[in-house]
Amino acid sequence: MVETKAFKDVMFNIYKSISGEKKYLEEHNVSLQGASQEENLDSLMRRAKRTSFKLLVMGRFSSGKTSFINVLLGEKLLAEDALPATALITEIYYGKNKRVVMYPKKGKWKGGDEPFEIEPTLSEIKKYSTIDNTASFNKKEANRVDSCFEKMVVYWPLEILKEGVVIVDSPGTDDPYSNDYIVEQYVPKADAVIYCMNAMQTYTGVDRATLGSINSIGFQNPIILTTYFDIVSKDMTAQERHDFVNICNHRYASHTREEFCHYINSKQGMEAKRGGSQSALVESGYYELEKFLTKYLTEYKGREKASAAAAAVKSYNQGQKKVVKSIIANVDKPLEKFDDCINRAKKNLDQARQQGELIVREFRVELKKSKEQIKNNLIPQLYQGLYDNTDLDDFEPNTDFTIWHPQNSSRQIAEECSKEIEMRNKKYVADWSRDVLMPAVTNAVEQAVSKMRRQFDAFDNDIHSASLNLDMEAAEIQTDVHTGTRVAMVVYALTTGDWMTALMGGIFGAGGFGRTVACQFIAGFVVGIISLFTPVGITAIIIASIAGLIAGQGWNIMSAPKSIKRKVAEETRSKIEERKEEIINKASAECEKIFDDLESKLRQAVEDDIFEVEVQIQKLLAERAGNEAEADRRKQELSGVLNYLEQVDAQMDDIRQSFDVA
Repeated sequence: MVETKAFKDVMFNIYKSISGEKKYLEEHNVSLQGASQEENLDSLMRRAKRTSFKLLVMGRFSSGKTSFINVLLGEKLLAEDALPATALITEIYYGKNKRVVMYPKKGKWKGGDEPFEIEPTLSEIKKYSTIDNTASFNKKEANRVDSCFEKMVVYWPLEILKEGVVIVDSPGTDDPYSNDYIVEQYVPKADAVIYCMNAMQTYTGVDRATLGSINSIGFQNPIILTTYFDIVSKDMTAQERHDFVNICNHRYASHTREEFCHYINSKQGMEAKRGGSQSALVESGYYELEKFLTKYLTEYKGREKASAAAAAVKSYNQGQKKVVKSIIANVDKPLEKFDDCINRAKKNLDQARQQGELIVREFRVELKKSKEQIKNNLIPQLYQGLYDNTDLDDFEPNTDFTIWHPQNSSRQIAEECSKEIEMRNKKYVADWSRDVLMPAVTNAVEQAVSKMRRQFDAFDNDIHSASLNLDMEAAEIQTDVHTGTRVAMVVYALTTGDWMTALMGGIFGAGGFGRTVACQFIAGFVVGIISLFTPVGITAIIIASIAGLIAGQGWNIMSAPKSIKRKVAEETRSKIEERKEEIINKASAECEKIFDDLESKLRQAVEDDIFEVEVQIQKLLAERAGNEAEADRRKQELSGVLNYLEQVDAQMDDIRQSFDVA
């Protein structure tokens, strides 16, 4: 059982503090609006109430993902197959009673758009969740699966789920029907990732590329499961098994730490669960794995969530304290001086608004030339690389050709060749995105930011001056240029390339929006570009290959595999060449979207910086109008508010320390 009591207690204490603060501020007539348009105490309370963990299980098809989940459930519930089987995302929640609910895609399901229940049995689940089943709910469409359903939700009386853990099963990341896009859309929603690899074919190029993408999105230490370990190790000595594990751990080291690597035997694990054998469960690797998941979710992910929630409260309070101090300084100021103060602040704010528009406009202009160069020069190189990469001279299929079953064996060889080409193309695109596109875009942004330094300085100074004119203490806001505003954080993240700091910085208030943008930027083009390319329909290639072989003369055991490889490669190149314009156009559109998103996020950061000062002015005006006759009393009351906010900040520090959060 996952013991999450400590984590839940911490989150409840944070929630209680936020709730108490909201009541206190309302009683003392302090506006609850935070420093950005999305920031308020209600959103912080919702965040503190989110105590569940989404655990995404992913990997190549037939890597043992579903077998692993079935062992956790103690029952063969989800479909397992040597071929790609899973057509959609499956979420597994705790429930006293076993239930399965299907969520249709709008307008796709003949029974309507509302969720409906099905029998919680393997046969019924297969009908609704697997690829190309007899009911035809998930049809193969060229090289994609067109499903009627958004997801399947399972409720199961499993102890590991009881405290809020949600396990998510996903389609294979390199199946022939290109369901990668389903998984890629889900990764950012997950709290933790389990990546499965088949011990008989571990750490392939596809695995390396996928793990690299997982790391870039922010999961620095995904859990890596090496499945079917019993099969590769059954004839090994103890020393050989030890050496095999060490070699694998060394390979995985660039993606995760050794303690995050586990080796499991799902067949033995299922037998142990069904037979209630503790010793067999230990031997299968599942006992230690489940213990590790307990520790991982509470000590790693629990601390991250608690830290994020506490830091968000402190960030909100920082903005509130700024405003309260401004109000105290202005509430009894002579009306003439007060009006002068407000007017000067508004003037600086108008200047900042103009500078903000100039920044966004110049940013667009500066990047336009680089964007066109990337589209005109690099994108065609991507296409050419894909075309040239379609080569199988060094590939040997595992299937042997036999004259006794020529069609079946040739079909299997063609399938292997098609999958190999697809994996090579995906790896090429991933490597190209990382090694060519990413540096080009980053360099373009760095050059633009360098040329625009004066504009960023002017905007930063105007925002600071507006706050200073509202009589904030200089020490409170006189931070280093390019570190004080959201716009500055955009600049910081894009010019330093500190993407992980950018991601984690997203929880820390001012500047967080911009820093989060940086990580979305890098993850977006890597995942987005990869998802564009599944250039060949496997069925068409196989049929063409077999037809060509059957029609040919002198077909024999020695030449058949070579002929199939050549035919598949030729068909693939032909299909890629046919789609040249489409591939280039799609990649160009994705490139365009990258730059549009950067401009949009920069604009949002500018607007949020301006919004913060506008809110400050509005609060000052409201306070002045409502409390002019009793300024002394209001000043004392607001001093009490300041003290209260300081106490809440101290509570957040105590909470984080008590939960051992750095």
